[in-house]
Amino acid sequence: MTTQIQGLCVVSIMGYLGDNLCDGGVTQDAAAFYYMQLSGNVDITQGVELQYMDDLVNHYFYTHNFGSFTNTIDQGYVVMTDMATSQSNVFHNVVIVGYKYNGYLIYMDPEVGKWMEAHPGYFNNNYNFVISGCK
Repeated sequence: MTTQIQGLCVVSIMGYLGDNLCDGGVTQDAAAFYYMQLSGNVDITQGVELQYMDDLVNHYFYTHNFGSFTNTIDQGYVVMTDMATSQSNVFHNVVIVGYKYNGYLIYMDPEVGKWMEAHPGYFNNNYNFVISGCK
């Protein structure tokens, strides 16, 4: 995937999912514009505020209740979630797409534009959107 610009990890992942689950039906630009409408914030470079995540994600994707990462992946779904950054109270959005038998999760990281692996404890779980498809 193309790497994100500044704090656009949420809308970058939404565009990635749009390309891979929706045949391009959800774009980074559309998600950014919708977020600006929701929040009234025209400077999206600082990222998406947590209070708008639910409305933003559910506007474009079908979501389900989260049980566990492995169960979700086994059902054929992906999980949009967050991980810590070096900045206090700033989180980074990624999408978990698989897991390894050692328990590590495979995720797409928009900051580097490729799949990475991490232990489940590395994720903050401020939100876990189980995404099954596009609206």
